[in-house]
Formats: sequence, C-alpha cells, structure tokens
Amino acid sequence: MAPASSSQDNQDDDEGFAALLMKMQASSSKKQSKKEAAFLQFAKRDLDASTTSGCKEILVALDQIDARYQTFQLDYATREDKIRKIWIEIAKEHDNFRALERRKFLSLKAMETKWEERYSHGTTLMLNSAQEASHAISTIHQDAIRLPRNIR
Repeated sequence: MAPASSSQDNQDDDEGFAALLMKMQASSSKKQSKKEAAFLQFAKRDLDASTTSGCKEILVALDQIDARYQTFQLDYATREDKIRKIWIEIAKEHDNFRALERRKFLSLKAMETKWEERYSHGTTLMLNSAQEASHAISTIHQDAIRLPRNIR
C-alpha cells in the first residue's frame, strides 16, 4: 500500500505544484498588466502634455504669423495709397501740361495767322508801292520825253 499512497502523494504534490504555478502565473500576469497599465497611463500623460505643448507652440506661431501678416497688409496698403497719390499728382500735372501745351499751340497759331496777315498786307503794300513807283517813274519818264530838249 505504500506505493499507492506514494503515488497519491505525488499526485497531490503535482496538483499543489500546478496550483502554485497557476497562482504565480496569475500573479505575474497581474503584475505585468499593472506595469503595462502604468506605462500606458504614463505614456498617455506624456503624449497629452507633448500634444498640448505642441499645440500651444503652434498657436503662438500662428498668432505671430497672423500679426506679421496684418502688419504687412497695413504697410502694403499705406504704400499703395502713397503710390496712388503720386500717380494722381502725376496725372494732374500731365493734365496741366496738356492744357498749357494747348494754350501755347493756340497762341502760336494765332501769332502765325497774324504774321501771315501782316506779311500778306506788307507784300500787298510793297507791290502797290512798287507799282505806284513804276507808274510814277513811267509818268516822269513820259513827261520828260514831252519836255523840250533844252530843258532836259
């Protein structure tokens, strides 16, 4: 009977050992799960902090970009206004110059017309004077021919 009891003892030992092994494995699994849960929790907190920090940095950068862009737009608009004012002044000066040019042209045209009229009148007077002088010379010459030779 001794062998049967020894086999029973071995079987009880094996069952006890198996139960102990299962407890250790369960305990190890629990510890591993707790470690993994703690790691995941730490990783989540770290990721959240990094994400929050990164988002804040991006928002700050976006605010800076927006501020610079607004400054650029204001500066650009100011410069465009100055350029537009200069173009308006140039256009006004151009209009003034064109008006002055027109007045000068009309004045020169009037002077040219007067000069042509005076030239024509002067030419007519000279021609009439020349004709009168020619007539006077002809008359004097004819009168001289009619005079007796001794007076001549």
